[in-house]
Amino acid sequence: MSADWSTVAVTTRDRTGDNARVSVLDTASLRPKGPVIDLRPEERNGAVALDATGSTLVLSWRRDVLSATASDIRNLSTSYTPEVSVWSLPDGARSGEHRTHSGEWRAAVPLGRGPDGPVAVLDNSTIGVALPAAGKPPPLRRLAQTDTRHHSVDDVLDRLCGLLADPNTDDAVRELVPDDAHQGKLCPS
Repeated sequence: MSADWSTVAVTTRDRTGDNARVSVLDTASLRPKGPVIDLRPEERNGAVALDATGSTLVLSWRRDVLSATASDIRNLSTSYTPEVSVWSLPDGARSGEHRTHSGEWRAAVPLGRGPDGPVAVLDNSTIGVALPAAGKPPPLRRLAQTDTRHHSVDDVLDRLCGLLADPNTDDAVRELVPDDAHQGKLCPS
């Protein structure tokens, strides 16, 4: 819902769940405020948000890691970056291509008018705010440009491999491992 309570965005799916679309409605009349926006397959599980006046729709999403075809964890980690798609309303025109944003946040919510105003970023119970700054790109663009050296593939691999420790070395877990589970090395060397 927009901050001025004039507009609400609703995501719907067909019966198979394969196709999703976003409808934007005027809250006073419950009539469409623009055309229905068809989402790409990779966007269908995203979180919708509206700017303060309902003139911009923002969708935060990640590629579906469960349907990934990569067999190398290095390729998988680079394809699972968070993304943001932006549409202008009421025409429903896609405002450029999706922009990758900092991997720390699950959703970006515009707080001002349009995509270039202040942005709230959310991750479970953590909230951050990115404000416009003189001489710098708009907040949403700055989030996309955030230094990602600490999110390199090697760092992601180290963190993931740390979590996927060899179950045979942990007595508490050994009995829970199914007999037909992979028993080789979990991480590339």
